[in-house]
Amino acid sequence: MEEGVSMVSVVMATYNGARYVGEQIESVLSQTYHDFELVICDDCSTDNTLEILYRYAEKDKRIRVIQNRGNMGFKYNFQHAIECCSPTEYIALCDQDDIWTEDHLQHLIDIIGDKSLACANSIITDQNLKPTGQTLAQQQSFDSVPCDDMLKSQTILLWRNPYQGSTMLVRRTLMDKALPFPDGVNFHDSWLAILACFAGGIVYSPHPVSLYRMHGNNASGDKMQPMSRIKALYARLLGLKAGDRMPMIQGILDRVGDLNPVQTDYLNHMLQYFQSGSLVQKIRNAVYLLSNYRTIFTKA
Repeated sequence: MEEGVSMVSVVMATYNGARYVGEQIESVLSQTYHDFELVICDDCSTDNTLEILYRYAEKDKRIRVIQNRGNMGFKYNFQHAIECCSPTEYIALCDQDDIWTEDHLQHLIDIIGDKSLACANSIITDQNLKPTGQTLAQQQSFDSVPCDDMLKSQTILLWRNPYQGSTMLVRRTLMDKALPFPDGVNFHDSWLAILACFAGGIVYSPHPVSLYRMHGNNASGDKMQPMSRIKALYARLLGLKAGDRMPMIQGILDRVGDLNPVQTDYLNHMLQYFQSGSLVQKIRNAVYLLSNYRTIFTKA
């Protein structure tokens, strides 16, 4: 590590976040782990978000504020913020409207070990930070995590991504593979999670490291509903659209140079799963789901 460079870069993407962003910045600055920089990239906010950001930057030299020249959207705004980071060992992703627990960074650093990505749980709250009584893991029906990273990838590809971007600590070596985010991939956290399954692995902790605020302006937030294993399986048997799965799979094949034969065969099988619309392939897909549902659909 270069002299004077922090160990962790915290990146925050903002857009019209004036109502909540100050509280989030305060929670980041209150971490028990202090060796970090906070890089905030604003995506042409039309409220007074920038005024708030610059006010905090004047008070704390760890904060750098970047103002986009044009609106990029949340995925590429995060990418821009990451590209503006110092050459730190780790990068932590931060949403503008959540609240970090004071041990957020320390806990993720403690658990990452030799993995390329660490992720943890969140407590769900209303817009006033009143807990709803659920954690994100409970809402995502995510009460068990396969030990094998390739099995983790099945859940991401065939159900949904349970690894929340705003609780991720990402090793620099993984982020170098991840950037730029592939065209066609909708969510940066899904891409980071699936890539990590084949490039160093994911470690997940059920310990909550943030308060996940739900309100009308969340990208997903209050639209998420728990889904049982049986309901999820039934929905997928009726037909699973490729969505952004094929760009993610192809991105892994293109960017991870040390895949073993088992991983390569599995990824090619998944490409075939999403590519073919023939009746024969649909039957094969149904057989695959039924054979693997215990690891794909964690029970509610």
